[in-house]
Formats: sequence, C-alpha cells, structure tokens
Amino acid sequence: MTKKSASDKIMHRLNPNALKGRDSSNAVYIEDVWDCEEDARMYRIEYVSTLDGNRAIAFCRSNPWNRSDVNCGYSFSTGHVDKDGFICIGNSNYDRNVSQSKINLETTVERARFWCLAFSVLKETGSFPQP
Repeated sequence: MTKKSASDKIMHRLNPNALKGRDSSNAVYIEDVWDCEEDARMYRIEYVSTLDGNRAIAFCRSNPWNRSDVNCGYSFSTGHVDKDGFICIGNSNYDRNVSQSKINLETTVERARFWCLAFSVLKETGSFPQP
C-alpha cells in the first residue's frame, strides 16, 4: 500500500471521489466538475501536482460544448484554455510546467472549478467573466 502524499490528503479533502494516480514524479488527479446547479454541464478536469501540494497545474480533458476540441476554437487569451487543455488560472505566478508553478493544489482546484463556470458563461454570452 502506497503512503498518502500531502497532495493526496488535500485532494481527498476537496473531492474524495477524484481519481488519483501518479506520473513519473507528480500526483495526477481527475475530477468531474459541473458548471452550475441549474444547467449541470460537466467538465472533466485533470490536475498535476507536486507530491507536497505546493505546485499544481490544471487541464480540461473534456467539456460539454465540444468533447474533442476543449478550447472550442477560442484563443488562449479569450477562453483561458489552450488546445491541449491547459487552463490558465493565474498570472505571472502560474506556469505550464508544474515544477515552476507558484500556485498550490487547493488554489488550482478552486480556480479550475471557477473556470468551468466562466467558460460556460463565455459560450452563452460571448464574454469570459472576471472573478
């Protein structure tokens, strides 16, 4: 049995049902996120985190608007998601390389969940809301 890492404990607290795994040196978590209670559109989000939970990044792996084209043709600056699913949930503190990100796992999860709602607003209204 593998000992739980700090990031496992954080993710378990945030979503005990998230899928948990490892890549060569990081923790990987997958969760389904609904954009809001009324519409209940589901996104599949993947988080990659250092084992201590101090650095993390997020990817959209599926969205309800287009399952195979996760950015739905929007530019990175408009939809805050790249063609490969990388979600921009920060500013200069956020990096595509998990080892360089200055945003921890808990904040990454919270911001990625907000991104799901914001992307649905973008699809419905044409404007990405600001927090």
